Amino acid sequence: MFQPTRGGVIKAHERDFLSDILCLLTAAMCLWAAQARHGQILEQRAVHELVQVTPLENAPPLVAFTTVALGGFRGLIADLLWMRASRLQDEGKYFELVQLADWITKLEPRFTGVWAYHAWNMAYNVSIMFEDNEERWRWVVNGIQLLRDSGIFYNSGDPQLYKELGDIYKQKIGGITSEKNQYFKRMLAKEMSELLGGGYIDYDQLDPALAKRMIKDHKLDPKIMREIDEEYGPLDWRAPSSHSLYWAYRGSRVAGPGGHVQCDRLINHSLIDAFEQGRILLLPESELVIHTPNIDILPNVIRAYERSIARHENKSFPDGFVSFLKDAIIVLYSFNRKEQARETHQLLLARNPDEEIEKSFSRYVYINSIKTTRAISETDATMYVEGAFYKSFFWLALGEEERAKGYDAMARTCWKQFMKAKTPEMIERMGLAPAGELRKRAMARAMGEFGEPLSGRLKLLAEKMQAEDKE
Repeated sequence: MFQPTRGGVIKAHERDFLSDILCLLTAAMCLWAAQARHGQILEQRAVHELVQVTPLENAPPLVAFTTVALGGFRGLIADLLWMRASRLQDEGKYFELVQLADWITKLEPRFTGVWAYHAWNMAYNVSIMFEDNEERWRWVVNGIQLLRDSGIFYNSGDPQLYKELGDIYKQKIGGITSEKNQYFKRMLAKEMSELLGGGYIDYDQLDPALAKRMIKDHKLDPKIMREIDEEYGPLDWRAPSSHSLYWAYRGSRVAGPGGHVQCDRLINHSLIDAFEQGRILLLPESELVIHTPNIDILPNVIRAYERSIARHENKSFPDGFVSFLKDAIIVLYSFNRKEQARETHQLLLARNPDEEIEKSFSRYVYINSIKTTRAISETDATMYVEGAFYKSFFWLALGEEERAKGYDAMARTCWKQFMKAKTPEMIERMGLAPAGELRKRAMARAMGEFGEPLSGRLKLLAEKMQAEDKE
């Protein structure tokens, strides 16, 4: 085919060549124009906070390259990878999912939602796909490490990521929603015991090599841990509550003098967990990990709540404080800290002058131990009193004598309060068995269920406590 021109004719292949040249020149001009506008566009995006364009500090070469070289295209690529990640999870290809999550976070290292989502996905969604305890724990750890070792590294100034990490410790490990929670608690306690040689830290005698290992492998800074122990502790660092508190505390510090509402709330909730179950008992003769209250930190919990109430105009803080005080009274009483429980009851009344709270301390303990304000049946009262005696023997067998005395006192108080409201005719018809008889029943059940060596230890200690009662 030929075409006429001023100089004659141009062959078809020559015409195509000229078209290609023209397209290339047009593309070059477009790229030049885009490049000329690139700086202005980045400036406008920064002004309107559409993207964080400041360079990452101390970033690995691959991360630095992708964030700079790909520019705005990395967001598009990340979106495609997100869709691919969803398909991989549906297909059960979990190991590929981890690699994909790594790519996505490298493309968007400053997008904190990416880190939080993938860490949560691993710790919660992916972990429950496995029945094996070790596999589940491995995925929980993967989620923790993604946030702790990378997400916070690239976004050290974002308190929300610290809060997200603390939530995994509090809810996934410290909570009871997962049927594997006892295994998770045992693994964390074992890991910290091997690292620290126990639950408590003597900071003055801390080996420098160990301190470096704590920072390198677990991102636990002994200086910050010491601050937390001095302000809120002493804490048992084998407990999940100590770790959720650690990360919430760091997030609140990052936020500055005004604090961070969610981090401060997590600090308070972690302290409640530490008060109620923040001390670990590891039984050498079994795999059992027992969490018991750390009641000595009560003044620190109160002080933390009062500071949060003063710092934030948020109704959840005073409401949470009141709820904590109500439960703390019963915990203190169960540990035979009757005077401290009475003082906490007075504080509760002072904080809630308008709420209908039982003014009599003994009556308050009775009502709230039973967990109902209405009259209970003889069967319910018998069950509760005998159950409290049983708990007394349980803690006695573990060597927790003060708590054993507390539950013993609680059982007797509830027995007296129930019988006190009954007339002689009612007692004859629906009264409880003598407290001593209920106590014997509970001890017989405990002796039959605990097995050696707990039952042998219980028998000796029960005889000792009974002799002290007679004196």
